[in-house]
Amino acid sequence: MEDFLLQKIDKRFKHGQTYTKLYEQWSHINKRCNNKNDDSFKNYGGKKDNPTKNKFENFLAFKEYLENVLGPAPEGHTLDRINVNGHYEPGNLRWASWSEQNLNRRLLADKSSQYRGVYWNKNRNKWQANIGINAKMKYLGSFKNELDAAQAFLEKYYNHYKQWPPEYKPMPIKFKEIL
Repeated sequence: MEDFLLQKIDKRFKHGQTYTKLYEQWSHINKRCNNKNDDSFKNYGGKKDNPTKNKFENFLAFKEYLENVLGPAPEGHTLDRINVNGHYEPGNLRWASWSEQNLNRRLLADKSSQYRGVYWNKNRNKWQANIGINAKMKYLGSFKNELDAAQAFLEKYYNHYKQWPPEYKPMPIKFKEIL
């Protein structure tokens, strides 16, 4: 009986990383991609179009890739997918700050507007523009027109990040001199 328990313990802890931050990250990736009971599954493995997959064979392959290709995480950086619609796989991972990750988000399918940062406010019966900066949501105003709200968001986004959102496509609006 004692040998059986030792074998069971040995299998569970064979890499000795079970309680590390890196293993916790790996575990969360697997849950998002594979566990239907995970709160985030619907946005990753449960997506109807191109469900997100973890393409690393196991934790040790994941760990080896991070150590040998990406290197240690810089202070204040966490793992990010370069292509947010892609998989957790070699070539699609990087270390990124919160601000960089905020720039690299996919648009939500259930949004009321086609533009990032713009939402229909039912209570005010107007379009509302908001932007997330330094982990805080900033209200940019309410607008009668969806494009005016989009312009307010884009101006604030560009002024803060000095670049356009990744999904930005030219819109038929007049931009004020913001450069």
